[in-house]
Amino acid sequence: MRLFKSFFIFLLLTLVTQVGGFIYLVYEMVHPLATKRIKSKTPRVIVKMIIYGTLYLMICLTIVPFIAGYFGRVPLPFLLEQNDTVKPASLFYPLANRHYVTPALKEAFLEIAADYCSKTDVESLTYLDANFPFLDGYPLHPHKSHFDGKKLDISFIFRDKKKNILSKSPSLLGYGYVEGPNKGEEDKPKECSETNSYYNILYKITSQNKAVTFDQKLNTSLIKQLVNSKAIDKIFIEPHLKNRLGFKRNSKVRFQGCNSMRHDDHIHIQLPIVKK
Repeated sequence: MRLFKSFFIFLLLTLVTQVGGFIYLVYEMVHPLATKRIKSKTPRVIVKMIIYGTLYLMICLTIVPFIAGYFGRVPLPFLLEQNDTVKPASLFYPLANRHYVTPALKEAFLEIAADYCSKTDVESLTYLDANFPFLDGYPLHPHKSHFDGKKLDISFIFRDKKKNILSKSPSLLGYGYVEGPNKGEEDKPKECSETNSYYNILYKITSQNKAVTFDQKLNTSLIKQLVNSKAIDKIFIEPHLKNRLGFKRNSKVRFQGCNSMRHDDHIHIQLPIVKK
Protein backbone atom coordinates (compact mmCIF):
# COMPACT_ATOMS: atom_id res chain seq x y z
CA MET A 1 0.00 0.00 0.00
CA ARG A 2 2.83 2.42 0.86
CA LEU A 3 4.52 1.67 -2.47
CA PHE A 4 1.26 2.33 -4.35
CA LYS A 5 0.78 5.60 -2.45
CA SER A 6 4.32 6.74 -3.27
CA PHE A 7 3.87 5.83 -6.94
CA PHE A 8 0.56 7.74 -7.10
CA ILE A 9 2.14 10.85 -5.53
CA PHE A 10 5.12 10.59 -7.91
CA LEU A 11 2.82 10.26 -10.94
CA LEU A 12 0.53 13.12 -9.89
CA LEU A 13 3.39 15.53 -9.17
CA THR A 14 5.06 14.62 -12.46
CA LEU A 15 1.88 15.19 -14.47
CA VAL A 16 1.12 18.54 -12.84
CA THR A 17 4.61 20.04 -12.47
CA GLN A 18 6.91 17.85 -14.62
CA VAL A 19 9.70 17.81 -12.01
CA GLY A 20 7.74 17.44 -8.76
CA GLY A 21 7.81 13.65 -8.90
CA PHE A 22 11.59 13.51 -9.18
CA ILE A 23 11.93 15.98 -6.33
CA TYR A 24 9.65 13.66 -4.37
CA LEU A 25 12.17 10.83 -4.89
CA VAL A 26 14.91 13.05 -3.44
CA TYR A 27 12.59 13.92 -0.57
CA GLU A 28 11.95 10.21 0.14
CA MET A 29 15.69 9.74 0.63
CA VAL A 30 16.11 12.86 2.80
CA HIS A 31 13.13 13.01 5.13
CA PRO A 32 13.77 9.76 7.10
CA LEU A 33 17.03 11.26 8.39
CA ALA A 34 15.24 14.38 9.62
CA THR A 35 12.16 12.73 11.10
CA LYS A 36 13.40 9.44 12.55
CA ARG A 37 13.56 10.85 16.09
CA ILE A 38 10.12 12.46 15.95
CA LYS A 39 7.64 10.05 17.54
CA SER A 40 4.43 12.08 17.32
CA LYS A 41 2.59 11.79 13.99
CA THR A 42 1.41 15.40 13.61
CA PRO A 43 4.83 17.10 14.07
CA ARG A 44 6.36 14.47 11.78
CA VAL A 45 3.85 15.28 9.01
CA ILE A 46 4.52 19.01 9.40
CA VAL A 47 8.29 18.48 9.20
CA LYS A 48 7.84 16.30 6.10
CA MET A 49 5.78 19.01 4.40
CA ILE A 50 8.40 21.64 5.26
CA ILE A 51 11.20 19.44 3.90
CA TYR A 52 9.42 18.73 0.61
CA GLY A 53 8.29 22.35 0.20
CA THR A 54 11.79 23.65 0.81
CA LEU A 55 13.38 21.14 -1.57
CA TYR A 56 10.75 21.88 -4.22
CA LEU A 57 11.15 25.67 -4.06
CA MET A 58 14.94 25.55 -3.97
CA ILE A 59 15.15 23.28 -7.01
CA CYS A 60 12.38 24.98 -9.02
CA LEU A 61 13.68 28.51 -8.41
CA THR A 62 17.37 27.81 -9.00
CA ILE A 63 18.20 24.55 -10.78
CA VAL A 64 15.16 24.20 -13.08
CA PRO A 65 15.51 27.61 -14.82
CA PHE A 66 19.22 26.94 -15.37
CA ILE A 67 18.65 23.52 -16.96
CA ALA A 68 15.63 24.79 -18.93
CA GLY A 69 17.97 27.10 -20.82
CA TYR A 70 19.62 24.06 -22.41
CA PHE A 71 16.17 23.04 -23.71
CA GLY A 72 15.56 26.47 -25.18
CA ARG A 73 13.04 27.55 -22.54
CA VAL A 74 12.93 30.53 -20.19
CA PRO A 75 10.45 31.41 -17.42
CA LEU A 76 7.96 34.23 -17.77
CA PRO A 77 8.08 36.92 -15.06
CA PHE A 78 5.84 36.16 -12.10
CA LEU A 79 6.72 38.97 -9.70
CA LEU A 80 5.79 42.58 -10.39
CA GLU A 81 9.35 43.49 -9.49
CA GLN A 82 10.46 41.49 -12.52
CA ASN A 83 7.97 43.05 -14.95
CA ASP A 84 5.01 45.28 -14.14
CA THR A 85 3.03 44.64 -17.34
CA VAL A 86 2.93 40.83 -17.14
CA LYS A 87 1.71 38.56 -14.33
CA PRO A 88 0.32 35.05 -13.85
CA ALA A 89 -3.37 34.53 -13.15
CA SER A 90 -2.26 32.51 -10.14
CA LEU A 91 1.04 31.64 -8.47
CA PHE A 92 0.08 28.06 -9.29
CA TYR A 93 1.51 28.51 -12.79
CA PRO A 94 5.07 29.50 -11.83
CA LEU A 95 5.07 27.20 -8.79
CA ALA A 96 4.03 24.29 -11.03
CA ASN A 97 6.66 25.16 -13.68
CA ARG A 98 3.95 25.83 -16.25
CA HIS A 99 5.25 29.29 -17.19
CA TYR A 100 8.11 28.39 -19.53
CA VAL A 101 8.35 29.56 -23.15
CA THR A 102 11.00 30.00 -25.80
CA PRO A 103 13.03 33.23 -25.59
CA ALA A 104 11.32 34.42 -28.81
CA LEU A 105 7.83 34.02 -27.34
CA LYS A 106 8.85 35.68 -24.09
CA GLU A 107 10.31 38.65 -25.94
CA ALA A 108 7.22 38.98 -28.15
CA PHE A 109 4.79 38.72 -25.22
CA LEU A 110 6.66 41.27 -23.10
CA GLU A 111 6.79 43.71 -26.03
CA ILE A 112 3.07 43.24 -26.73
CA ALA A 113 2.18 43.72 -23.05
CA ALA A 114 4.31 46.83 -22.63
CA ASP A 115 2.94 48.45 -25.78
CA TYR A 116 -0.66 47.50 -25.04
CA CYS A 117 -0.55 48.70 -21.44
CA SER A 118 1.04 51.99 -22.50
CA LYS A 119 -1.91 52.67 -24.82
CA THR A 120 -4.75 51.59 -22.51
CA ASP A 121 -5.82 51.74 -18.88
CA VAL A 122 -4.89 48.07 -18.43
CA GLU A 123 -2.00 47.81 -15.96
CA SER A 124 -0.84 44.32 -16.91
CA LEU A 125 -1.67 41.32 -19.09
CA THR A 126 -2.40 38.08 -17.27
CA TYR A 127 -1.04 34.78 -18.54
CA LEU A 128 -2.26 31.27 -17.77
CA ASP A 129 -0.67 28.00 -18.91
CA ALA A 130 2.44 28.20 -21.06
CA ASN A 131 4.72 25.14 -21.22
CA PHE A 132 6.89 22.95 -19.00
CA PRO A 133 10.65 23.67 -18.85
CA PHE A 134 11.95 20.47 -20.45
CA LEU A 135 11.51 18.22 -23.48
CA ASP A 136 9.57 18.91 -26.66
CA GLY A 137 6.56 16.62 -26.87
CA TYR A 138 6.12 16.30 -23.10
CA PRO A 139 2.39 16.93 -22.51
CA LEU A 140 1.11 19.75 -20.35
CA HIS A 141 -2.33 18.46 -19.40
CA PRO A 142 -5.10 19.22 -20.19
CA HIS A 143 -3.69 20.98 -23.26
CA LYS A 144 -2.94 19.12 -26.45
CA SER A 145 -0.41 21.51 -27.98
CA HIS A 146 1.50 23.16 -25.13
CA PHE A 147 4.56 20.93 -25.50
CA ASP A 148 7.23 22.89 -27.36
CA GLY A 149 7.62 26.22 -25.57
CA LYS A 150 5.83 28.08 -28.36
CA LYS A 151 2.31 28.26 -26.87
CA LEU A 152 0.81 30.62 -24.30
CA ASP A 153 -2.68 31.33 -22.93
CA ILE A 154 -3.68 34.88 -22.00
CA SER A 155 -6.69 36.12 -20.02
CA PHE A 156 -9.33 38.32 -21.57
CA ILE A 157 -9.94 41.76 -20.05
CA PHE A 158 -12.93 41.99 -17.69
CA ARG A 159 -14.57 44.70 -15.59
CA ASP A 160 -16.20 44.39 -12.18
CA LYS A 161 -19.68 45.61 -11.25
CA LYS A 162 -18.29 49.11 -10.66
CA LYS A 163 -16.87 49.08 -14.21
CA ASN A 164 -13.29 48.97 -12.97
CA ILE A 165 -10.83 46.83 -14.91
CA LEU A 166 -10.21 43.61 -13.01
CA SER A 167 -6.63 43.27 -11.83
CA LYS A 168 -6.98 39.48 -11.83
CA SER A 169 -8.94 36.78 -13.64
CA PRO A 170 -12.59 36.20 -12.65
CA SER A 171 -11.94 32.52 -11.86
CA LEU A 172 -9.45 30.91 -9.50
CA LEU A 173 -6.95 29.78 -12.15
CA GLY A 174 -8.11 32.03 -14.98
CA TYR A 175 -9.98 29.37 -16.95
CA GLY A 176 -13.69 28.61 -17.03
CA TYR A 177 -15.27 32.08 -16.83
CA VAL A 178 -16.59 32.49 -20.37
CA GLU A 179 -17.99 35.13 -22.68
CA GLY A 180 -20.46 32.82 -24.37
CA PRO A 181 -22.36 33.21 -27.65
CA ASN A 182 -25.18 35.74 -27.84
CA LYS A 183 -28.46 34.83 -29.46
CA GLY A 184 -27.91 34.40 -33.19
CA GLU A 185 -24.14 33.93 -32.94
CA GLU A 186 -22.35 30.74 -33.96
CA ASP A 187 -22.46 28.38 -30.98
CA LYS A 188 -19.43 26.09 -31.19
CA PRO A 189 -19.52 25.29 -27.44
CA LYS A 190 -22.91 23.65 -27.93
CA GLU A 191 -21.93 21.96 -31.18
CA CYS A 192 -18.59 20.66 -29.92
CA SER A 193 -20.00 19.36 -26.64
CA GLU A 194 -21.99 16.81 -28.66
CA THR A 195 -18.77 15.08 -29.71
CA ASN A 196 -16.38 16.13 -26.94
CA SER A 197 -17.71 15.82 -23.39
CA TYR A 198 -14.70 17.78 -22.05
CA TYR A 199 -15.25 20.83 -24.25
CA ASN A 200 -17.35 22.66 -21.63
CA ILE A 201 -16.01 21.01 -18.47
CA LEU A 202 -14.23 24.08 -17.04
CA TYR A 203 -17.26 26.27 -17.75
CA LYS A 204 -19.51 23.83 -15.91
CA ILE A 205 -17.39 23.78 -12.75
CA THR A 206 -16.71 27.56 -12.66
CA SER A 207 -19.05 30.12 -11.12
CA GLN A 208 -20.28 32.53 -13.79
CA ASN A 209 -20.39 35.81 -11.87
CA LYS A 210 -22.76 38.02 -13.85
CA ALA A 211 -21.38 41.12 -12.11
CA VAL A 212 -18.15 40.62 -14.07
CA THR A 213 -18.40 41.82 -17.67
CA PHE A 214 -16.34 41.27 -20.80
CA ASP A 215 -14.80 44.51 -22.10
CA GLN A 216 -15.34 44.30 -25.85
CA LYS A 217 -13.33 47.42 -26.72
CA LEU A 218 -10.25 46.44 -24.73
CA ASN A 219 -10.33 42.83 -25.88
CA THR A 220 -10.67 43.91 -29.49
CA SER A 221 -7.61 46.15 -29.16
CA LEU A 222 -5.71 43.35 -27.39
CA ILE A 223 -6.34 40.87 -30.19
CA LYS A 224 -5.49 43.55 -32.74
CA GLN A 225 -2.18 44.04 -30.91
CA LEU A 226 -1.55 40.29 -31.10
CA VAL A 227 -2.51 40.18 -34.78
CA ASN A 228 -0.10 43.02 -35.58
CA SER A 229 2.80 41.25 -33.90
CA LYS A 230 4.98 39.68 -36.59
CA ALA A 231 6.17 37.06 -34.10
CA ILE A 232 2.71 35.63 -33.39
CA ASP A 233 1.61 33.07 -35.98
CA LYS A 234 -1.82 31.93 -34.72
CA ILE A 235 -4.44 33.13 -32.24
CA PHE A 236 -7.22 30.80 -31.07
CA ILE A 237 -10.58 32.06 -29.81
CA GLU A 238 -14.16 30.89 -30.28
CA PRO A 239 -15.80 31.78 -33.63
CA HIS A 240 -18.54 33.86 -32.00
CA LEU A 241 -15.88 36.13 -30.48
CA LYS A 242 -13.83 36.23 -33.67
CA ASN A 243 -16.86 37.49 -35.55
CA ARG A 244 -18.16 39.79 -32.79
CA LEU A 245 -14.82 41.51 -32.31
CA GLY A 246 -14.34 42.14 -36.02
CA PHE A 247 -11.79 39.51 -37.06
CA LYS A 248 -14.04 37.40 -39.29
CA ARG A 249 -11.77 37.75 -42.33
CA ASN A 250 -8.47 37.58 -40.44
CA SER A 251 -6.71 34.26 -41.08
CA LYS A 252 -4.40 34.67 -38.08
CA VAL A 253 -7.38 34.47 -35.68
CA ARG A 254 -8.73 30.92 -35.78
CA PHE A 255 -10.98 28.31 -34.23
CA GLN A 256 -8.98 25.66 -32.35
CA GLY A 257 -11.35 22.81 -33.26
CA CYS A 258 -13.75 20.67 -31.26
CA ASN A 259 -11.01 18.28 -30.14
CA SER A 260 -9.94 20.69 -27.40
CA MET A 261 -11.58 22.89 -24.74
CA ARG A 262 -13.55 26.05 -25.38
CA HIS A 263 -11.63 29.28 -25.96
CA ASP A 264 -14.04 32.01 -24.94
CA ASP A 265 -12.44 32.18 -21.49
CA HIS A 266 -8.91 32.89 -22.74
CA ILE A 267 -6.77 33.67 -25.79
CA HIS A 268 -4.27 31.14 -27.09
CA ILE A 269 -1.25 32.48 -28.97
CA GLN A 270 1.63 30.64 -30.58
CA LEU A 271 4.77 31.09 -32.63
CA PRO A 272 5.22 29.51 -36.08
CA ILE A 273 5.81 25.76 -35.95
CA VAL A 274 8.86 24.78 -37.96
CA LYS A 275 8.55 21.20 -39.17
CA LYS A 276 11.79 19.29 -38.98
